[in-house]
Amino acid sequence: MSKPKKAAAKAGVRYPHATVAFYGPDNRFATKAVVAVFDTPSETPSALQRWEFRGVDLREDPGITQEIVAWLQKHKVAHSTIAEEILGCPHEAGVDYPATEICPFCDYWKKHPRRPA
Repeated sequence: MSKPKKAAAKAGVRYPHATVAFYGPDNRFATKAVVAVFDTPSETPSALQRWEFRGVDLREDPGITQEIVAWLQKHKVAHSTIAEEILGCPHEAGVDYPATEICPFCDYWKKHPRRPA
């Protein structure tokens, strides 16, 4: 078990556990939300869902919030963790651009390190 998982266990994390992370072209505007559900303290989520930009910062969109809550309820999530900050660029290495390169679409993240999810 990795150190973060041990820390989570000591903090009273219950399963299924969900993580909610936001991504955007900079550290102020979220254009992507990623929610993962973990049934056990493993590295691989049992379910993963992405929500993409709909014209406003996703953290301030009540429709997105309702969809996320409904999705968490569907997966019977007992506990969740939500990132306080935008963690990085919304583009995925190996999907939107070559995995060995830095995202060519988000200038902000070229100068700032991407936060681990």
